[in-house]
Amino acid sequence: MALLFFANGMSLATWVPRLIDVQARLGMSDATVGVVLAVGAAGGIAFGLVAGRASARWGSGRVAVVTILLFAPIAPLIAIAPSPWTLAVILAWMMGMDAISDAAMNAHGIRVQKLYSTSILNSFHGYWSLGTVIGGAIGAGSLLIGAPLLPTLAFSAAIAVVATIIASRNLLPGSDPDTHLDEEEVPSLVDPGSVGQRFRIASLTPLTFMLGIFTLLAVSVEEIPPRWSSIYLGSIGVQEQFVGVAFVAFTSAMMAGRFTGDRLVDDQEALERIFDQTTLPICAHCED
Repeated sequence: MALLFFANGMSLATWVPRLIDVQARLGMSDATVGVVLAVGAAGGIAFGLVAGRASARWGSGRVAVVTILLFAPIAPLIAIAPSPWTLAVILAWMMGMDAISDAAMNAHGIRVQKLYSTSILNSFHGYWSLGTVIGGAIGAGSLLIGAPLLPTLAFSAAIAVVATIIASRNLLPGSDPDTHLDEEEVPSLVDPGSVGQRFRIASLTPLTFMLGIFTLLAVSVEEIPPRWSSIYLGSIGVQEQFVGVAFVAFTSAMMAGRFTGDRLVDDQEALERIFDQTTLPICAHCED
């Protein structure tokens, strides 16, 4: 399972330190880069709506493996995209498949965690961060030595694909338990009315809304700095071969935090020292 998280992180990370290269090759302004990245994020939102249904129908492990294999080999196309809008389509597909993969990996990770008497899910995310560190280091290192982007991305994608195939042999078999969905209750993925109705009902709950806002803020912190770091460093005069260092540093710090997160989750006293539960009325009923 850890290898699957690693493969997912690595497949998305290698091109990020080279964003400044892609911007220069396609002649994109900072505003155009922002639009292209926003289109990619929109793909993640659109495809993410069916992630739970896909996992309920086909099993989270299978969905995670298939979706990684559907976007990891696409990454090298970033190096040869002929226009910003072609790049936007490539990113929309990659982020869409990644959104489904992320949800499926976490669902399967929870299944695995239930076999243990301690928290391990944060460590899985630590391995995702390890994949981003290595992928980012490959991207930053290729900048340092002046390696072309296409073979760099192809090399990283090949590692991710091999890791995914190896990981697929060690996932839990069968469908996911406790989905609260019988087979006949799972709507067709092409039935927008059924999916839309269930989505609207879920979005009306206060806890779901607050979790969504919290996730939005977390993603802003996690995604915006590393994606723009190479362009920012280039704009303040840092030599191009060194602009990828910021991404590697950021993801390294993230990895350290995630590998220590499970111990914090298991240490209830430490949690109480950090979060005063009396200030979080929304969670007053969480143990009910």
